[in-house]
Amino acid sequence: MVGSLIANDFYMGAGVGALKTDVNTAVGWTEDTDGTSFKVFGGYNLTKNLAVELFYADLDKAKASGFISGTAVDIVGETTTVGTTLVYSYPMAKHFVPFGKLGIHRWSTDVTGSTTSATASISDDGIDMYYGLGFDVPVAENYAFRAEYERYTTD
Repeated sequence: MVGSLIANDFYMGAGVGALKTDVNTAVGWTEDTDGTSFKVFGGYNLTKNLAVELFYADLDKAKASGFISGTAVDIVGETTTVGTTLVYSYPMAKHFVPFGKLGIHRWSTDVTGSTTSATASISDDGIDMYYGLGFDVPVAENYAFRAEYERYTTD
């Protein structure tokens, strides 16, 4: 769920949401890939139906645990991203404004693996596509609630 503050053609907001991370692990490993994400964003309405947004999102942690050659291993990955997107909205009623979005994001992932005797870390980053669907519910002249589904790729 996201809240937005609207002033003229500019708007900003923040949100917290549920996160599901796709992790490929070996058979017998346990995974904790559900988390909570946090996002801040700002946008500008170019027209009545088209806006451009900038955002930063912390996509929480994905964890996996298992054994390699009899040694217990814990792996934690953390991802953050910043990006821009075009948002197309079509007001269908006074209090229901569905939208779709498509853009790009620059992501950064840090992964740490640890055992009882050693720790190793690697990092990766890239630029990939990002898309989403959702709707705004205006609740006051300059305030709206937003519900959305977003998909970040990190290939």
